[in-house]
Amino acid sequence: MDLTDLHPPDDYSHRFFIWHEWIQANGPLTNENIFDYFATSMFYDKQSNNQVLRMQTMHTGVPLVNEAEELRRFTGIEFALVHSQPPSLFIIHKRERFSPDEGMS
Repeated sequence: MDLTDLHPPDDYSHRFFIWHEWIQANGPLTNENIFDYFATSMFYDKQSNNQVLRMQTMHTGVPLVNEAEELRRFTGIEFALVHSQPPSLFIIHKRERFSPDEGMS
């Protein structure tokens, strides 16, 4: 049996990510820092709308107050935290936004 039949090359459902050193340096994972952590993983898409917002606000010194609301201005790939039980469970959906009110997970 060919393992690519079970897991196509772009299917990460059988993978996980943990970076103990990041957690040790930055403290336990929370709803506030989970995207900083997630952005270091192989699951994160550096072309996503989340990354565009990160780059736009990186040097302004002004933190994003409501990232979810800001993401509504864009169309394309975005990530959203849909459920969490800190410090060990965070469910992040990758979805495509078509308009301010329409997206698909």
